[in-house]
Amino acid sequence: MAACSYKSVCGFYLKRVPVSDGLHTANVQKYCAGQCSSCAIYSVISKSSFLKVPRDLKPSQTFRVHEILAA
Repeated sequence: MAACSYKSVCGFYLKRVPVSDGLHTANVQKYCAGQCSSCAIYSVISKSSFLKVPRDLKPSQTFRVHEILAA
């Protein structure tokens, strides 16, 4: 699988979202280097813009995507 093309603008990837190092590493491996299309941040950026991504959004929080895009 291809690496995420949004890493350069992703607050989570750039460690701007406060999470433990273990959670960060696990999410980077799962989403940034693998299943990027199932990442909440990727979904918001690809359907709208990186400007709509809340600062606290984590890759696994796909339940928030609809609400974010509707705002």
